[in-house]
Amino acid sequence: MFTELLLGKWDNKKGINTLKDSQVKFGLLASISWHMHQEGTDEISQDKILDLADDYLINKLGDSNLQSSVLVQDIIDRSGLLIPLNNKIKFKHLSFQEFFCSQEIYCKKIFRDNLTEWIDDS
Repeated sequence: MFTELLLGKWDNKKGINTLKDSQVKFGLLASISWHMHQEGTDEISQDKILDLADDYLINKLGDSNLQSSVLVQDIIDRSGLLIPLNNKIKFKHLSFQEFFCSQEIYCKKIFRDNLTEWIDDS
């Protein structure tokens, strides 16, 4: 509920038009956090996050009209979940990254495919 409010539901309730609805932002953050988990990092370059956003918008949503840089900047400006640091971007707190990653794993059923590999991963 907290992340949904940060990603736009609060704005929608107040009648403020946001760039995209909270579900799109939620899905994008889940995809980004999964990529970061696979890379074993807690930060990502601005270029890479824009590439991931492009991929998410075009391949997963079929929306090529929206600029990824505008969407990512909207998440940074309006939610506070992502913070820019020099040429990198990271989640404000690791717990947010872990939460979004868990949502990607759960929703895409990634866990079942990787269970045998992860069982001994401390």
